[in-house]
Amino acid sequence: MNYEKLDADLSAELDQVADDSNAALTVFIYAAKPVGPDEETFLRQLGVGGEIRGQEMITANLSPGSIAELTGQPWVRYLKMSRPLRPLQPDRIA
Repeated sequence: MNYEKLDADLSAELDQVADDSNAALTVFIYAAKPVGPDEETFLRQLGVGGEIRGQEMITANLSPGSIAELTGQPWVRYLKMSRPLRPLQPDRIA
């Protein structure tokens, strides 16, 4: 796995789920260029769905093994952990 392509949150999360092969993490995949047909085929084989071709940022639910495969791809620039959004607390809204 190329840890240089992972953000700190994703790297830490992978350390925690390393033993769980059934874990699925939601990540943002940042491509170095718009995704073409070869890259789209690779992502589809990993189980990535939705709009892919022509995109430079894709959201996916991936296993740690799939994330490791992605970090080895030259067209993958960066992988970032996605966090669920939390609603604002009413007393903090200005």
